[in-house]
Amino acid sequence: TIASERPGSFDYLQVDAFSSDSVPMHLLTLEAMRLYLDKLTQSGVLAVPVWKKHLDLTPVAVAAALASRDTHVAIAHTSADKKRVMDVASSTVVLVTKSPEVMARIASWPEAQPQTNASVPAWTDDYSDIVSALWRVYGEGK
Repeated sequence: TIASERPGSFDYLQVDAFSSDSVPMHLLTLEAMRLYLDKLTQSGVLAVPVWKKHLDLTPVAVAAALASRDTHVAIAHTSADKKRVMDVASSTVVLVTKSPEVMARIASWPEAQPQTNASVPAWTDDYSDIVSALWRVYGEGK
């Protein structure tokens, strides 16, 4: 559906398909990220809530956004000490914009952490690594 929209037609776009037990991996690929960004205005913001109980998808979204070129990326994370909404103790959203001015405003938020480097390879239509996303939650001595 989003592919049929004209380029530059959204000021805000939220990709929110991460609440069920399924993992919509195709929504976190480099190709998908480029499609979303094509539909944003120059000062538009893409929000990708990536909270999953059993998978760490934040680095995946950050990698795809940074690999999309000419983007500015931040992670906004609210912790358990914030107001609980729908019994969710924390929330993580990856915010992406093409505008350095918009990112400067986002970066001023206390919960926002600008990102300039990817810690994992970007997923593509031909490559994904769900095991590493699982390992970041349950492995590494946790």
